[in-house]
Amino acid sequence: MLKYSRRTALLLGSAFCVSGFKLPGVNLKAVTDIALSDPLFDNRSIGEVYVATSRVIHLTTAGIGKGIISAAKALEIKTELDIPDYLKHIDAVKLPNSYSAQVKERDAKMIEIASNTSKEIKDKLDGGFSLSDAAKKELENAYTSVSLAEIYQGKAAKGGIKFGTQFLEQPDPASALLPLFKALKLDLDISQFVMALAGFGSDVSSLFSNVGGIFDVKEAIATAEDMSDVKLAKAEYLDTEANNAIDEKVTDDLEKFAS
Repeated sequence: MLKYSRRTALLLGSAFCVSGFKLPGVNLKAVTDIALSDPLFDNRSIGEVYVATSRVIHLTTAGIGKGIISAAKALEIKTELDIPDYLKHIDAVKLPNSYSAQVKERDAKMIEIASNTSKEIKDKLDGGFSLSDAAKKELENAYTSVSLAEIYQGKAAKGGIKFGTQFLEQPDPASALLPLFKALKLDLDISQFVMALAGFGSDVSSLFSNVGGIFDVKEAIATAEDMSDVKLAKAEYLDTEANNAIDEKVTDDLEKFAS
């Protein structure tokens, strides 16, 4: 069996989801075995993968928003819109947890604002200036939030690929998706629902296509001249915090989905 690096596997998987077809010369199982190995999605039904992925999308977007708010506040940068209002809506998303057009638009807008603001944040941090203790604390919070969002986004990317893979492997997608269809209670018939979810993998890939610059903010904070005396969250702590949040939020969603 061919071996694929983690990065290559994710790229191939994303291309697979976007195209909707098997890629020539690619052993799909070899790709997905490497790219999608995660306790969050292992041994999950297609409906469970959808529910779990939707939640980590919201965790990603909220983490990005909170991080950029903290950094902008610390550096006295004005944001385009009232991001906290967006966060309230995202945090309020409950099951039925459909990744509907409204939710997609809201998350995409949050990422667009954060992406634009992150450029200003990085430029200002590169400028070299003195920060107050309060500003340093806000940047410390920003570092943590953006770092957590990056962890969540990695899992959301896996979930989108996993869902796309499972969808194309179904001999009867309507039957496989029927439990999810009933749980979400959308104003669609089953055929419309199946068609809408056929593009879920590419929706996830598209949503996160421009987040790299946002995640660069944590590196800019870590290397800022005036942050040398600040102890930023370590990887082990961030992994633990992310796993705890996922266990709480996703478990709650999956229990509601099953009930």
